[in-house]
Amino acid sequence: EEKVATLRIAQNHATLQARQQQQLQQYTEDLKRIDAEIAQKQANIQVISENEQQLLNHEQAVMTLRATLSQNVPCPVCGQTVHHVEADA
Repeated sequence: EEKVATLRIAQNHATLQARQQQQLQQYTEDLKRIDAEIAQKQANIQVISENEQQLLNHEQAVMTLRATLSQNVPCPVCGQTVHHVEADA
C-alpha cells in the first residue's frame, strides 16, 4: 500500500508538472504575441506622430503663404492673380 501511495503521489506530481509546463509554454507564446503587438502599435504611433508633424508643417506653410497674399498680385503657388484675400477668422 505504501508503494502504491508513493506511486500515486509521483504520478500526481508528474501530471502537475506536465500541466505547469504546458501553462508555461502557453504564457511564453502569449508573451511573444503581446510583445509583437506592442512593437506594431509603437510603430503605428511613430507613423501617426510623423504624419501629425507633417500636417502641422503643411498648416504652417499654408498660413505663411496666405499671409503673403495680396490683392491683384500673382499667387506664389499657382501664379494666378489674387482677386480676394480672406481675413483671418
